[in-house]
Amino acid sequence: MLGHTMLSTTMDIYVDLTDTAHQDTASKLDGWFPAEDTEEDDSEDPNA
Repeated sequence: MLGHTMLSTTMDIYVDLTDTAHQDTASKLDGWFPAEDTEEDDSEDPNA
């Protein structure tokens, strides 16, 4: 038999790994793309 005998063992191990991988990936993407300025400034000319 391959794998763990209890599903909870598998989930405890691999869900933590995927959560960590997602966090690492998100951090890398944050470094590649600058944050957008979401505040609107009414003094700027929208046609510029």
